[in-house]
Amino acid sequence: MKTSLVNSNLTADDRKKALGHAEKYAENAIAKAKEARETLTDEIKALEKGIKELDESIAEATEERKEENDFMAADTKANEILKFAKK
Repeated sequence: MKTSLVNSNLTADDRKKALGHAEKYAENAIAKAKEARETLTDEIKALEKGIKELDESIAEATEERKEENDFMAADTKANEILKFAKK
């Protein structure tokens, strides 16, 4: 059971010290939360950059495969024409 600083048998100085400790604790918690937020923001930016680079890489690979597929299709048609011409 928590005791209230007002209703306890603590002296005014003890209450002042306790409030000072609570204030320092709250300030530390806020500082840690801000640091965590900055870290997460940096990590999110890095992930977004990685996703953008991956998207660009995928688009490039897709274009290369389309070109290869077009080349292979043309090669196949050329081979069919040669086979037909040999007959």
